[in-house]
Amino acid sequence: DTYIETDEYRPNKINAFFGMGGAKTFVKIIEDNYRIKIDGYAYINFEAFESIIDYLGGISIELGEEEAKYLNTTNYISIPGWNDLNGNQALGYCRIRLVETIGGANDDYGRTLRQRKVLRAIFNKYKSKGLLDLIRISNNILGNVKTNVTKQQIEKALENIIENKISKMETMRLP
Repeated sequence: DTYIETDEYRPNKINAFFGMGGAKTFVKIIEDNYRIKIDGYAYINFEAFESIIDYLGGISIELGEEEAKYLNTTNYISIPGWNDLNGNQALGYCRIRLVETIGGANDDYGRTLRQRKVLRAIFNKYKSKGLLDLIRISNNILGNVKTNVTKQQIEKALENIIENKISKMETMRLP
């Protein structure tokens, strides 16, 4: 919900700039307004998201009472507690906006918290895999991803994760 004013485009919410000019424009807006350098980007659409989660065999997510109740009203059959979600269910979970999370967040805060939980669930599921398995998996899902990062850069990053025994993923929300 961050509102950005630029000389090139009419003032708008930050996410609208992606629709106006694509990933390169979006990256430029972020770099210019936050004075940070973005080394690479990757993005997927809803269909690709579902395909990737399904290819990975789904993810385990803990649902709160209100989340499970809401998901049941939208044909994403679920119960409070831990659930194994397929791609369609995980997408439905990521898109919940007006229902409290387990920790009590809602609105955009709750939605972005859910999105970070999904990323963490994927990371935790695969952090114990070996380099060859991770490269095979990434090669199989890269067709669903639009990115300016090369296959070699991705493989090098995976190698660094394995060699440095990185077992935690940190996420944050700005502001």
